[in-house]
Amino acid sequence: LPLITRLARFDESEAVRYDAAVVLYHALSHEPSQRALCRAGAVKILTDLAATGPRTREVCSAALHQLPNDLMSHIDGQLLGVLMSLLDMKD
Repeated sequence: LPLITRLARFDESEAVRYDAAVVLYHALSHEPSQRALCRAGAVKILTDLAATGPRTREVCSAALHQLPNDLMSHIDGQLLGVLMSLLDMKD
């Protein structure tokens, strides 16, 4: 996760941040690793990444939708906004 965090904070390229979101999406799709990734800060990384652009936000939202409800028990306004962005997607 430290490498993904560094990629997510790479301000010089939106494509790098998008790729970091895609990596997290795929990592969180592996159910046995979801709990450990969430404890390590994956949800915070996704909410931060979601603020960098609409394309990245959609991937972050999809990644968060893969998580079971018990891992999403501490939803704040920023996280809820990311989750809801899938509803706003157009084609």
